[in-house]
Amino acid sequence: MRIALVGATAYVTLVVVLRLAGKRTLSKLNAFDFVVTVALGSTLATILLSEDVSFVEGASALMLLALLQFALSWTVTHLPTSRGVVNAAGSVVLLDGELLEDVMARERITPGQVRQAVRGAGLGSLSGAGAVVLETDGSLNVVQRAKMSDRSALTGLIPRTDGATERSTGEVLRSHLHHRAAGRLTADLEENYHPDVVLLSDRGMHRGHDGVRRLADVLHRYHGNDEWTGTHLEIENEFGFLRWSAHHGPYGAESFVVTDGKIVIHTVHSGRQVAQP
Repeated sequence: MRIALVGATAYVTLVVVLRLAGKRTLSKLNAFDFVVTVALGSTLATILLSEDVSFVEGASALMLLALLQFALSWTVTHLPTSRGVVNAAGSVVLLDGELLEDVMARERITPGQVRQAVRGAGLGSLSGAGAVVLETDGSLNVVQRAKMSDRSALTGLIPRTDGATERSTGEVLRSHLHHRAAGRLTADLEENYHPDVVLLSDRGMHRGHDGVRRLADVLHRYHGNDEWTGTHLEIENEFGFLRWSAHHGPYGAESFVVTDGKIVIHTVHSGRQVAQP
């Protein structure tokens, strides 16, 4: 009789606690989520089977676990500096059909496990996989090569030879636009442009960061006082295309080639529409 009464009450209590805490409580986004899920189940079992634990104590333990999970997820969401401590980043263990053996060794993943994930995605060859990602919950997700697009979903995950992580084309170009809109040319050059970038425009060819500065000065003199009305950015793999316009006639089109998280080729064409009489 005790098991029936206490069990039913404890079950209803757990349902209410989970409903109040939200969907995030039982998610599988990191190792802490798994621990909380197991702990909730273990606590419910203890309430049912152990006469040494009262219902009030068990219910308090359920609410405490849900509250701690809520506090942890709130902290990670609102305090970005805490994310690296709480959440482990995912890792790319296969890129463009090639196994990344150094990453696999660090994450203790075998080639057979990667091949199993690729087969599970319906692919018969590693070359058909654009990327295999070891997620923070330990699962292996496969991105087909044909669906890699601008790789923005892999931002911060692709390793480079210098040990850093590769930024996607979209991330680089959005950072470029953000810095330019704020007038931070130096920050834009350091963060987004390769030191040997080639810049092509109707005013000639320029090389390196100094060339970018010279052309930026020319464009500022030509369009500096204009009020921009909008931009349109298109991205395809390592290529980017930007259209922009402003009041009183100025317009422009730019193209980009991004390699290893840096702009290596940048073309610029700008002009001014002539008002018709």
